[in-house]
Amino acid sequence: TVGGGARPRGDRLDRLAAAVVSYAGGRADALGGGRTLAGCRILPRDRGARLAICRELAAVAPPVPVAPGAAVRWDGRFRVTLSRDARMPPGATIGAAGSGARARPGVPIAVLRTLPALSTPDGALVSAEIDTRQAPAASVSMRSACVVFAPDVPLAAAAFGIV
Repeated sequence: TVGGGARPRGDRLDRLAAAVVSYAGGRADALGGGRTLAGCRILPRDRGARLAICRELAAVAPPVPVAPGAAVRWDGRFRVTLSRDARMPPGATIGAAGSGARARPGVPIAVLRTLPALSTPDGALVSAEIDTRQAPAASVSMRSACVVFAPDVPLAAAAFGIV
């Protein structure tokens, strides 16, 4: 689901499972700086207490064009709909926030970098994961967008919104 639909394979999945069990058992170095599998990054957090599982930035889909009134699927994980009155310059795209992601308390930057963001041809970026403020120096407003995590391969039936 997090990897956008890719399926983990046997041996790699077995090795990752063994590393996660070791990590949970108190071996803080079992995952090193993190592992990748099937388009996901598995990152250690809190010395064995928690893991962060996010999309691998290198595996994220390229940006796709978006226009007012349009609905697009992006990265096998998100449905993005812009209102008809969205102020959006020609050439705007939806893609990963990447290095434009801003830190948010409690959320690993690796997660934020792989979430959707609206980009304009002049380089302005508005990330869905940050808030609904208008981007500086651009007429792009996330107030005009509805971004829903609705993966092609869901873990459960319910989708949820990203604010």
